[in-house]
Formats: sequence, structure tokens, C-alpha cells
Amino acid sequence: FYSEGYKSKNDNNYYKVNEKVHFKIESNFNIDGGTISLGYYENREEKEISFELKKIANDIYEIDLGTIQNIKPESYSLSGLKIISGGNTYTYSSLYNEYEVPYIGSITVYKTFLNDFSIDNDTFALNEKTYLNLKTNDKALSGEIKFKGDNKQFTVSIHDLDTKPYIIIPYTAKLGEYELDYISLTGKNPFRSYSHINSAKYIYSNNDANILKNEITTIYEKRDYNIKINVVKDESTIIGELLELDNDLITDDVIKEIKNVKDGVEIKIDASNNTTVKSEVFEAIKGHDKTLNIKYNDYSWTFNGKDITEPKKLKVNFAVADFKKYEEITKAVKNGALVVFSNYGALPGKATIRFNIKEELAKEIKNKKLNLYMYDSDETQKFELIDTGIKQDKEGFYEIKLSNTSSYYVVTPEEIADKYLIGYNFPILLVVIIILSIITVIGIVVLIILKVRKGKKKKIVNKEETPKVESSESVEKTPEEEKVVEEVKKDEKEI
Repeated sequence: FYSEGYKSKNDNNYYKVNEKVHFKIESNFNIDGGTISLGYYENREEKEISFELKKIANDIYEIDLGTIQNIKPESYSLSGLKIISGGNTYTYSSLYNEYEVPYIGSITVYKTFLNDFSIDNDTFALNEKTYLNLKTNDKALSGEIKFKGDNKQFTVSIHDLDTKPYIIIPYTAKLGEYELDYISLTGKNPFRSYSHINSAKYIYSNNDANILKNEITTIYEKRDYNIKINVVKDESTIIGELLELDNDLITDDVIKEIKNVKDGVEIKIDASNNTTVKSEVFEAIKGHDKTLNIKYNDYSWTFNGKDITEPKKLKVNFAVADFKKYEEITKAVKNGALVVFSNYGALPGKATIRFNIKEELAKEIKNKKLNLYMYDSDETQKFELIDTGIKQDKEGFYEIKLSNTSSYYVVTPEEIADKYLIGYNFPILLVVIIILSIITVIGIVVLIILKVRKGKKKKIVNKEETPKVESSESVEKTPEEEKVVEEVKKDEKEI
């Protein structure tokens, strides 16, 4: 018993809310009918919904998701199978004490996010603003489009999604013909089982290979878009409110253009492929009110020219990871994430760094304000508090501000104990109190010993003061008396 799926025959099965799902059921007897149940959680309670089986071929059966009105987007487990054969009913279930369901897996049900997409024109100049016809079922938080041509490609962000969406053709794009490769949109996450993740990404692609990459909160869907554009050069469009660039294609002429754009212009550089940004880029904006936004995959760095103090090349690639394998970190903090930078040392200037925390790492910190700590892995193996109260935005991203970077940073909702912080010293007052307490205890013990031993000495002295026996020979002491005398002498010597 397993899901056939129109996309793949593994556990990675994604279906729209009105689609039909195919299952293969191999049995030792003829199947007259039955139902398949899908399990899910609601308010921590396990529930399930059932669908009638319809035979469409040998061993192949179908259920229609559209028969459940308002079925919710969710990752459903295949929790039950009921088979009717020859008047008998056989039930397999993971919820009840009946035959165990002979399949462990799930199908993900989702709603189409993008209803309509097109571009009116087909010829565009470098850095030209191009408006889009884009309609969605829900509010889009962000988006991007990738175009591909012969030995060339570019990716652009979608701007002004709330009103009149548009893109700007990168100034560094190679001239010539392109076709649309994919459009990616980010919206609010609809999956209840993954409520700790704020957003979901929907990617609509002409590429058949992409549909096998589905994962929770990232949905790929095949669309046959036949959108082609031609990029030409038109000097009248070069200077605008936004200059989009590909880091791979920044030449000396592009650097001059960055330097010549007026204050207030935003310069966007996509450094996802080439992660090293030239020092000349920062030199070109130094001292001016120009915003430089550097994109690295889903993350970004933002600088303002007025904050640039030391133009230098910058490696912008970094990762957000789990720190559970680092024992020295988990001693001090339990929940959060590790931010690992490639750049080490001073930045060209103060930067705002934007990143998100995905999947399992996000569960314990969702909707919590975070603290940012620098972790010194080389010398002290301790932490330094950099910032507090870091909030998550509507897209699920966090922003931190840094003027220099070291290798490791930790973001966590926890406050790390003082003893794990750089510069922490054991309190001097407490040390003094402990020393005085030890001296006091030693003094009391010495006094007690002296008092006891003084009593012993008095005992032997009193023994010696008894009346003398009239004899020319001295009276010999008993062995017990000799022992007491020796103890007193020994005590006096020790004291």
C-alpha cells in the first residue's frame, strides 16, 4: 500500500486541495471498495479525515481531495486503510488497536498561491522599471524572478507587491534574449503542523526537475510559462531610483556608474554566486547617502555610504546552523542558533545583516526576542553580549547590526550566565569573606585544642602535687601516669 503520486513514488508527495491522489494496493483477494484515512493534529489532538476509494486500474485506486469542503493545507499522515472484500471489512489503522497500517508516510496538501502572472512588454532596457501582472490568493511578502538565456541569466527582486508590482532589469545584465525560468513568492505559512515557521515559499517553474525538490514550507509547481524578453541598452534609463547589479558582472564602468548615481539611490547587488564584493564598491559610496544592499541567497547585508569608514573587499557568505554539537556552547545555552561568518575582522562600515532561522531550529524561539552573543572560540571559549531585544519581522527574518565580525555568533532567547561571559571575575568581596571565614574556623579549632590539652596538663600536675612518701627512694610512676606525662610533653612541643 503506497501513494503513487503524479510527481514521484517516494514520501515526497504534494497535491493541490482539489487534486486526485492515486494509491497502489496489493492484496491477496479482490477489493470491492473501502476508504483511506489521512491523519493530522489540531490543538494537540490527533484527528483524521476519510475518503472513498475508487478503482481506476489493476491495484490502482484513487481518492478525490476535492470531496472534503475547505480541506486545509497540511502535511497528512496515511493513518488508516479500510478494505471491503466479499462482505468482510478489514481495517488497518495507526490510531486504534486494529491491524497496523502497512505504510508510514505522508502527503502534503496545499493551495495554489499564484493565480495569474504575465508581463505586458517583451523589450526592456538596462535598469528599466518593468511592471508585472501578478495576482495571488493571499498577500505576498516578497518575491523574485529568474530569467535564463544562452550562457546568461539574471535574478531580480519583485518590488511594491502590495500595490503595483515591478522589477528592474539589472544594469549588469547581458544584452539579448531571455526566457522566464521561475517566479518565486513568499507568503504566510499555512501549515498548522509547522506553525513555528512564519512563511512559506512557492516556486513556479518551467523546469520539470524542480518539482522533485518539494519540502515543507517550500512548494514547487510546474507551470508552462512562455514568457520571453529582449534586453537592450538605452542610456536614458541608466540613472534611476534603484540600480540592480550582478556581482559577477561588476566592471570598472559599473563602479563609475555606482559613484555617479545621485544620493538617495539604492544599489542592489546579487552576490549569491560570487560572494566576494570588491573594495571599489564601498569606495564608490563612501561619504554619500547611498544604500548598498547585498543579497546572498535568502540573506542580505545593508550598508549606507555615510557609515563606510574603511573600504575593503568583503566576503558576504555566512550560515545559520545548529550549535548542539558544540559542547562548550551547550554548557551555556540550550536554545537558539549559531551564525557563522566567513569574514573575520572589521567591516567596511556598520552593517545591517538580515537572516532567517529555518525549520527545527525555529521551534523554541518563535515570536521571542533574541539576544546576540559573540562566541570567542579561540582564546577564552566565552561569550560577549552584543545586542538584545532582536525581533522577528513579518517574513520571519531577524536583523542584527555589526561593525566587525568574528567566526561565531549565537542568537538565543536565553540570558547566558555571568560565569560564561568574557571578563567575568569571581567576586573579590566573596573571596575575602571566604578567606576570613576559613581563618576564623582555624582559630576556633586551635583554641579548642589548646583548651583540651591544658586540661590534660592540669591533670598530671595535680597528680604530682599529692603528698610525698617519706622514703629515701623516689616513688615510681605507674605506666598510666608515665603515658599522661609523655602526652603533655608532646602536646607542648607541638604547640
